[in-house]
Formats: sequence, structure tokens, C-alpha cells
Amino acid sequence: MLVISRKNDESICFPGTGIEVRILRPGPSKVRVGIKAPPEIPVLRGELECGDASPATEPAVAKKVMIIDDNWNEMKLLAGYLRLKKMDVETAESGAAAMERLLAGATPDVILLDMIMPEFDGAWTIHKLRSSPVTQHIKVLAVSGCDPDELNVPIGPMGVDAWYPKPLNPEKLAHDLQRQAYLTPA
Repeated sequence: MLVISRKNDESICFPGTGIEVRILRPGPSKVRVGIKAPPEIPVLRGELECGDASPATEPAVAKKVMIIDDNWNEMKLLAGYLRLKKMDVETAESGAAAMERLLAGATPDVILLDMIMPEFDGAWTIHKLRSSPVTQHIKVLAVSGCDPDELNVPIGPMGVDAWYPKPLNPEKLAHDLQRQAYLTPA
């Protein structure tokens, strides 16, 4: 491993790769780092699997997942990780954007829904999904730092199929997403 000292707002470039790492905010216990890379190069946190090894139980066909999240950074990291797990991932930045894509023909096996968003949040999105005959059968896994009771969203046929607390365990989530896609809709 090459070790390089950098100050705030200084960068490290990898010539010919399109990758740049910039120190955004150094701190006493952690450092905020910006990473710019071409879309075909996945960027993962170090505690996640960094190779493209797939689980032994990987399905023959990649499962389709739609991530709905207003936090672009979180959405991009999670989408990259799920793609490494051989899933076909589509993203939407709000419930309204997701509903537009779904009603236009997007067909995910599973939706991963951030419950706290400034507009068209998880509760609004669940109501719209379950009210439409086109989308009411899609499995929806909620992601939130809140408790389901706080948001008044049921777990079951008229609500979400499962609730995942933040911070997420991405390995468990990927495993569960692959398993959920096999289940028949309620």
C-alpha cells in the first residue's frame, strides 16, 4: 500500500484511469473523502467485499432492484455494491420519480425504499404503490433510521414487506434481496 500525506482539499489522481481522490475534511477521528471515478468502476467502502466474488447461492438470472433514495451518495454506493452482487439496479431520487418509471413499464422484483425523504417520502410512495394494480404486487423493503410505528407504515400486504434499520448491513441486505425476489407476490 502506498501512503501519501494530503492536506484539506488536496487530491490524489490515478493517471489514465479517470479516478481522483480528494480530501474534503480531515478530522481527529475520521476523514471525509471525495472519490471521482468512471461509472464502470465500482467504489466501495473497505469493510465491504472488494472483489467480484458472488455468493454460492447466486441465482442464474440477475434480480431487478429499484432503489428509491433522495441521498445521491448513499444510493450510488448501495447500487454499486448490489451490481457487484450481480443485480440489475435502477435508481430513483423520489417516490414520484419512481412511480413515473414504474407506470411507464419498469419492472423491478424488489424496491428498496428510503422512508425519510423531503418530498414524496416512503409513506406517500407505499400508498401509491399499493393503490395501483400495476405496482401493488411488487415487494418493497423499507430502509429507515426510524421505527415503523413512528411513520405509521404497516408491515404487511398494505405496507412494506420488510423493514431494515439504518445503518444498513449491506451483505445481509444483498442476501435478503436475492431471497425476496424468489418469493411470490402477496
